[in-house]
Amino acid sequence: MEITNLLHVMFQIWVINWFLNGQFISLGGQIMSFDDWNQIADPLETVFPKVTKCIFHKYGPSGSIQQHDALCVMALNIIHEKIYTVLWFWLLFLFIASVLAVIWRIASFFLYRRSLRFNQLMFRRANSGKFNPYNVIQVVNGCEFGDWLFLYYLAKNMHGFLFS
Repeated sequence: MEITNLLHVMFQIWVINWFLNGQFISLGGQIMSFDDWNQIADPLETVFPKVTKCIFHKYGPSGSIQQHDALCVMALNIIHEKIYTVLWFWLLFLFIASVLAVIWRIASFFLYRRSLRFNQLMFRRANSGKFNPYNVIQVVNGCEFGDWLFLYYLAKNMHGFLFS
C-alpha cells in the first residue's frame, strides 16, 4: 500500500501538471526563487493571469452587433494561484513522505532477519531493562516478514513486561 500511495501521489502530480500545461512541476521552485527586483513577471502570473483581454459583443444603436475590446479581471485566478501553491507544497511533502516510507519498508524487509542491531533498535522500547535481542532473533529466524511486523506492532503497543 505504501507503493500504491507513492504511485497515487505521482499520478496526482502528473494530472495537475497536464491540466496546467506542464507548468505545475516547476511552480514551487519558481515561487521560492522569485525576486521582485530581478524579474519582470511573477511566475504565478504566467500560470494564472489576473487580467486578460476580453471581446464583448453587444447590440449597437442601429441593431447590429458591435465588438468592444476591454480588460477583464479574472478574480478567481487570485484564489486559484494560492490553492495550487499550497497544493504544490502539500504534494511535495506527501511525495517525500511516501518515498521515505517505501525506503523504510524495503530496508526493514531486508534487515529484519539479518541484523541484530536493527532488531535491537526496533524492540528497544519493548522492555528497556532486561531486553535480550538474541531472544527476538531466535523467534524471528523462524518467521516471515509479516510475523516480524506483527511482533513489532505488538512491542510498540504493549506494555514492556507483557511483551517480554
